[in-house]
This record gives sequence, structure tokens and C-alpha cells, in this order.
Amino acid sequence: MSTHTPIRCAYSGMASFTKGGDGYILLLNSGNYPSFSSYGNETWIWNWTNGNEDWTNISPSFIDPNGPLGPSVNNVVMSARINEVVVPDSNGDIMVFGGQSSSSTAGAFNDTWVFNPSTSVWSLQHPATSPSIRYQAEAAYLSGTGSVMFGGQNAAWILNETWIWNGTTWTQVSVANGAGPAARIGHCMAASASAVLLFGGSGTSNNLFNDTWSFNGTAWTQLGVSGPSVRTGAAMAYDSHNSLWVLFGGQNNSTWCNDTWTFNGTTWTQVSVANGAGPAARIGAQMAFDTTNNLTIMYGGISAGAMYPSLETWAFNGATGVWSIL
Repeated sequence: MSTHTPIRCAYSGMASFTKGGDGYILLLNSGNYPSFSSYGNETWIWNWTNGNEDWTNISPSFIDPNGPLGPSVNNVVMSARINEVVVPDSNGDIMVFGGQSSSSTAGAFNDTWVFNPSTSVWSLQHPATSPSIRYQAEAAYLSGTGSVMFGGQNAAWILNETWIWNGTTWTQVSVANGAGPAARIGHCMAASASAVLLFGGSGTSNNLFNDTWSFNGTAWTQLGVSGPSVRTGAAMAYDSHNSLWVLFGGQNNSTWCNDTWTFNGTTWTQVSVANGAGPAARIGAQMAFDTTNNLTIMYGGISAGAMYPSLETWAFNGATGVWSIL
């Protein structure tokens, strides 16, 4: 069992990375939702080696590679936030974009940060072009393309934009009207080596989706498959060992969900989980794949019963279909 646990967390982000041949997971922990006055910006690392699984708060440095932002400011610290994008990038770093301010009146961000796993340093980037401010966008890293981001919302609009971060610059992908997913928030995205998968979310009139889309680096394709019910706030990751996308939870029109689904690129399959043998229903959980132990790791989220962020860490074995609490 893990002996160190991040503070309660929801609507934040997790991403996998490799260091020294071992698999790790980074959690940017937003903390005590739903209080607008107490978001955090802790950075935690999950590592499971030789049966010793645990979270570590690494308290990294924050720097601005372009120098001081003001007369007496040498360093800049990432502002606390939720609903940001957290995703691997082409340099082997972890990229963070945007998010919602810890103040209920201060709006959202459009800053780009990268975390270097070798140095444990967060660096503020200054690309020539950036997406506009947004939160509740989602992203996935596609090999050979970069970090693909879709959707989100700003103060006025829910967005249907597709952007790619190549490790240095942002580029918007031109998508003809109707040729890509509708504008949405609360969707989930994860990528195999060849395709980004997008599922579900909530649209401009609070309508919920259960459509499945694939992005190959240049174009979106809607997949005519049936699967999970309409929902928002589900968690999803790609299990590269078993070649499966793993999806858990979310909320539909009337119910908080505790169902587990896998997608093999062609078919969605619901995993049979005995009552009480898996995570409780929740929204806003974080999920990433542990490449060392070939397990999908899920942390936090707001549970239906407590209506407060969870402290639980769960692992899903894609080969057996079994959840284990860690």
C-alpha cells in the first residue's frame, strides 16, 4: 500500500513519462475542490518499483527561461488552477496548458508550462502563438505529431478547436465545419501510437455526448461504434501493453457512473466488475498508464457518495479486468 497520499484532488491532470527505463506518472494536484480559495499546485510523482508503490511530493523549481518578468522578479511560480491540460510532449517532458483560476472571478489561463523529468523543473514557455484562454480542454500525446488538444471553454464560449503542441510551438489544425467533434467540455482523450481517441463530454446546450472520434494527426474521423452511455467527466487512458483504451466513471443525465469500459480500436466492451470490487462512482478523476507494471492508475475524483474529492489510488489490470485499491 502507498504510504504517502496527495491532498484530495479532482479536475486536475496526470501524465506518464519514462526516466532511466522506468515508468513514472506525474500528478499536478489542484487540491481542495470545490473551494475557490484553496486550490494547490503540488507536483507528485507515482513510481512502482519492485512492489513498492508510492506517491512522492517533489516540490520542483519553477523558472521562466526568458528571464525576469518584472524589475525584481527572478522566478515565476505556476498559479494554482484546475481543469488544465496535462500531457506528455515530443521532448519527453510534461506540458501543462491553461486551466481555471483559483479565484472565482479571475478567469482562466493560456500559459504553457513544461516539466523536465530529469531536472524536476517546471519552465514557463513563450511560444509566438498560443491558443486563447480556456479550461476543461483535453489532450493526448500522439507519436510523430505532438500533444493534441481539443475543446474547452472560456468565459463566453465552449470551443471546438484542435491545437497541436510540438514541444516548441502551438499550431491550430484547420477542421472544416462538421468534419470534427462538436464543441465540448468534460470529454476524455488518450492516444495509442497511431491515433488519438476522444469520447463523450458536454456540449453548448448542456447536451451530453457518447460519440467516439479518432484523430490521426491531420484529420478527425467519427467512429460508428456503440459503447458507454452519454457522459461527462469520465477518466480515460491508453493501456499500451494490452492495446486497450480504458474508461471509467463520469456522469450522465441522471446518474454518477461506476462502469468500466475498454476499447480495442474497433469495439467498446463493458468490463464486468462485482459490486464493491472496483472504484465507487466518480467524476473528475485522473488516469494514466504505468508502463513499468502494465497497469492503468487512477487517482482522486469526486465520489458520488461523499461529494468530495477522493484520496484513493486504484490500479486496473487490462489483461484480467480487475481493479485493485493501492
